[in-house]
Amino acid sequence: AIAEVFNKMIDQLERFNEQIKELTIIDEVTKLYNDKHYINSLDEAISRAGKYNHLVSLILMELDGFGDFVRGNDKIITDKNLEAFARIIKSNLGAADFAARCEGNRFAVILIETNKKEAFAAVNRVRNSLDHYLFEQSSGGARKFTLSCGLAVFPVDAKKRAELDKCAN
Repeated sequence: AIAEVFNKMIDQLERFNEQIKELTIIDEVTKLYNDKHYINSLDEAISRAGKYNHLVSLILMELDGFGDFVRGNDKIITDKNLEAFARIIKSNLGAADFAARCEGNRFAVILIETNKKEAFAAVNRVRNSLDHYLFEQSSGGARKFTLSCGLAVFPVDAKKRAELDKCAN
């Protein structure tokens, strides 16, 4: 009986540890990975890709005019729209692809073993979905956003994370 209680406590502690770990790597608004986890994951992806001679594509994207939108709308609407954009990104990526909110309305996507042509196709899928989405405004209206993107591929465009980030920016 004591062993059974002890095993249940251990299982519960392991679940709590997993939840705590997840809270440290997930952006609370978008439910995407956060900036710190993005940097670590990109470093790991580049290291593996270098070891196995694979490609890693990095896409950086930003909603055009979102800064002005933030100043004209309340935080609840802003957060709701950031979450909606995150869903648009995720719905247009594969299961193995990685998406993160870096800061504000800047997002990063890491595509493993993906060349530039395939990465452009992913960008176009996000853009096409974005073209059909209306973002709520505090005033009760709705509006559309366009997307600015940068793309770089390891090791074609850069050999290190900082260089890859700079090329994609």
